[in-house]
Amino acid sequence: MAETKTEESDSITPAFLPDYSRTRFRRTFFLGRMVIYTSCCFILGILALMFFAKIDETVVTRGKVKPRKDVDVRALDVGVLIEVYVQPEDIVKAGEILAKYDDKIVRDELASCKEDIAEAKATLAAADAKLARLERDPLPEKLRFTDAERKIAETRLATTEKDFMRLARLFKNGIVSRADYEEAKGRYELAKSETQIAVGKDSIVDEGLAKAIINEAKAERAKITVKVKSLTDKARRIQEKLDRTLVKAPIGGQIILADKGSGDLIKPGVSVKPGDRLFTIATGVEREVHLWVPEEKIYKIGKGQPVRIRSVFDYQKYGEARGHIDEVSLYATEKDNGQKLFWVRAVVDESPMPLPFGSSVTAYIVVNRRTLLDMYILNRD
Repeated sequence: MAETKTEESDSITPAFLPDYSRTRFRRTFFLGRMVIYTSCCFILGILALMFFAKIDETVVTRGKVKPRKDVDVRALDVGVLIEVYVQPEDIVKAGEILAKYDDKIVRDELASCKEDIAEAKATLAAADAKLARLERDPLPEKLRFTDAERKIAETRLATTEKDFMRLARLFKNGIVSRADYEEAKGRYELAKSETQIAVGKDSIVDEGLAKAIINEAKAERAKITVKVKSLTDKARRIQEKLDRTLVKAPIGGQIILADKGSGDLIKPGVSVKPGDRLFTIATGVEREVHLWVPEEKIYKIGKGQPVRIRSVFDYQKYGEARGHIDEVSLYATEKDNGQKLFWVRAVVDESPMPLPFGSSVTAYIVVNRRTLLDMYILNRD
């Protein structure tokens, strides 16, 4: 065996070289052959990668993390907030108080209304006692109502009825508030009660003095009863308004925004009006990413494409979040610099840890899988 190797080595070694040169030549020859073999293998490997290995072609863009479901808490009345109890990232329960209006004026109004109710109830109690006494022993007093008083009462009734019907139509169309409607209704009912008293006086003369006095007392009691009911309804409306000075969470979740939508933060001293957004509450753990894609790349984006998402946490340590394209806008939005961008929504399917709401992300939208040959040599889309 050794002789065969020696013969092969001698066959490739020139005969005219001395022994030490032959040994050196053989070493150089074998080293060169190994280099050629290695180079061929390397080239074949490169070719295999270029022809068969596929990599992701991505469109890289940036965006922000949003909740999949959220609810806006909006102002119901005009006022000034004097207390704000929560801030973004706080977890709240349904019914929890988020902020408070300045309620001094409303409380004073409610206290005044309750005093009027107490006075009206006392008057009603006196009217009840008077009626009971008259039913036992009517007083023979002359009637003091005149025809002129009846006409005045009827004129007042016509005027209040006309005003009430007009406000009823305006209330139905949403032009006036319920408080104005209820107040007009109360005035109308009071005028109607007064008219009934005046008209009734003309017809009770023939019925006898005692019966007339009792009917007068009953009419007066009915008038006071209407007043008590009107004041009670007014107090109920004021109480509802007072309850609205406490801004409560309609659902449980996480506070993700506390501003009016125009950049004005919700804090003590801020004036608000009906419809102003006060807070936004995320109602679940599902997240989505709102992205902006330049118009020259939007043709590559389509629903269902996978997305790799890198957020504030170390993706090299924890890994990337994964998702897919869920919606692509049909129209571009032009920014201040003149660039036109398309809005794209990606749903987060999985993440090594929750993506913070409102945080910025870098998204890699996988639009294709191509070989190195297609991407860098043939340059085919």
